[in-house]
Amino acid sequence: MLKITPKLQRPEMEQVIISTAKVSQQYLLGLSKMIVLLWIMYGIGFSLINLENALFFAILCGLFEIVPYIGNITGTLLTVLVASANGANSELIVSIIIIYGIVQLIQTWIFEPLVLGPQVKINPLFTIIFLVIGELLWGIPGLILAIPLTAILKIICDHTESLKPYGVLIGNIKSRKEKSILKIQ
Repeated sequence: MLKITPKLQRPEMEQVIISTAKVSQQYLLGLSKMIVLLWIMYGIGFSLINLENALFFAILCGLFEIVPYIGNITGTLLTVLVASANGANSELIVSIIIIYGIVQLIQTWIFEPLVLGPQVKINPLFTIIFLVIGELLWGIPGLILAIPLTAILKIICDHTESLKPYGVLIGNIKSRKEKSILKIQ
């Protein structure tokens, strides 16, 4: 990118690249928080239905979040298969699937906008909008890529004079630390 950027605009391009790298790190931090929340939700749900080794399966399903959506499906499928192999009745199997569905709804429509959105400085409304657009355009890969691509789009908008209003619209969430610095300045 720096090679194709005119010399006068290279400092700005360097800033865009640095900001993009920072957003990637923030996204991974948000993803880590999401995994912990999934551990809690799956742990509570699996414990309520008296699933044997509920904590193990909660951690397993949460860890698979590293590969969004497909990972959770894989974790839940493994949970169902192991429970079936250990002689679980159909009521327990259906309960596992219901818990998976409830956790996925809460994760996708509540926690992703509230946890991942602020990590990458996108407001919750636009996080939901871009998740829906990503899913409509590309299905599951669109859901996986929606938040990081939106964050990168925001960075580009923030660094392009004519697109700055769109960057503010997508998200101008400032942390307490950033607000304090602005007040001091």
